[in-house]
Amino acid sequence: MDQKTVVCIFNNDDYREPEERLALAAQRAFGIEASPVTWELLRGKKGKPFFLHHPELFLSISHSGPYWVCALSGERIGVDIQERTRKRGENRKEAELRLMRLAGRHFEPEESDYVENGREGTPYQRFFEIWAAKESYVKYTGQGIDGGFGKFSTAPEAGNIIRSRLPWTAEGVWFWKEDVGENYVLCVCTKRQKEIRVEWITD
Repeated sequence: MDQKTVVCIFNNDDYREPEERLALAAQRAFGIEASPVTWELLRGKKGKPFFLHHPELFLSISHSGPYWVCALSGERIGVDIQERTRKRGENRKEAELRLMRLAGRHFEPEESDYVENGREGTPYQRFFEIWAAKESYVKYTGQGIDGGFGKFSTAPEAGNIIRSRLPWTAEGVWFWKEDVGENYVLCVCTKRQKEIRVEWITD
C-alpha cells in the first residue's frame, strides 16, 4: 500500500453513510474502486475504527459542526477536527482567560505554556490547536481519551507551531495542522514526517 496520507473533508449533511464516504475517499486517495459494502467498519476495544476487508489501509475519522473528516494512509494515522468555540455571551478575551485556566488544569506544562506564551496566533487559537493535536494523538495510538489524556505533551519541540501546514514533532511522532473555514482547526498525527494531501469532497 502506498504510504501517502490523504485527508478527505465531507459535508456532514450530505446524506451519505460513513461507508459510502470512505469508499469515495479511498477511490479519490488511492484509485481503489469498490462498493461501499467492502468498506465495512469495525472498532477496537477503545473505539479505534478499522476496515474489515482492507487491513492494509489505516484510517481515522472525526467530525464537528458541518464537517466530517477521514484520514487514510498505508500506516497508522490519527485525525481530529475541533471547532473554536466560546460560551454564550463570552467575548474573545474572556474566552482566552478561561481556556488558559483550562489548559493549566488539563494540559502538560509545556502545552499550557505554549497556549499562554506562544508567539504565533492567540491563546484562543493555540488552545484548540493543542486540543486537536492531543485528540489526533490518542486516535493514532488507539488509547482513546481516558485518564492518560493529560500525561503526554504535543507541544512543538521547537517551541512554536508554524502558521502553515508545516509539521512539528512531539512524543516521537509528527503533527500537521490545517485551518478549516474561519472557526475550525484540523490536526493529523503520523509516524513520520510526510506530505498530507487534502481533498474536499462536495459532490
